[in-house]
Amino acid sequence: MRSKVLKRFLSSDDQKEEMALQITSMADIFTIILIFLLKTFATGITTITPSQGMVLPQVVRMNQSQMKEAVKIEILPETILLDTKPVLRVHNFEIAPEQLGESKTALVNPVSFTIIEALVKVRATAAAGHSTTHVVVLAHEDAPYSTVRTVMNSAASAGYGDLQLVVVGSD
Repeated sequence: MRSKVLKRFLSSDDQKEEMALQITSMADIFTIILIFLLKTFATGITTITPSQGMVLPQVVRMNQSQMKEAVKIEILPETILLDTKPVLRVHNFEIAPEQLGESKTALVNPVSFTIIEALVKVRATAAAGHSTTHVVVLAHEDAPYSTVRTVMNSAASAGYGDLQLVVVGSD
């Protein structure tokens, strides 16, 4: 009896049917594994791709005829200059905590009011026909974003809506 069962189990016809590969199931499993691995290893800041329709700004060199009349703000390690005149003292680009006052935030504070007052004075002293809303911000490469943000927010609060950051081109 045992040999009949064994022969039946090892018969070539039955063996071919059971040993056939299910290609569709294997393809599904490999696809899932591939997607998992791609998602796992493809995440990171270096692989940022914009969505379709998103156009990122390019650095464009302007020639002399394209330049507008603008107020220049410079952020240096020890001071913030407005048209080459010191407006505010800083230490290593950081605003001193005593200058921040009670707010302790870099967006609405006495520092912002100091910069806003200086910008309003510049606008008031400009000739009536030469009033501009353009500001060019020159920040040292080591300047922290919080300081640059405070200066840009102050300029926008003073009515200067057209802000431009000066960058170094690759040319």
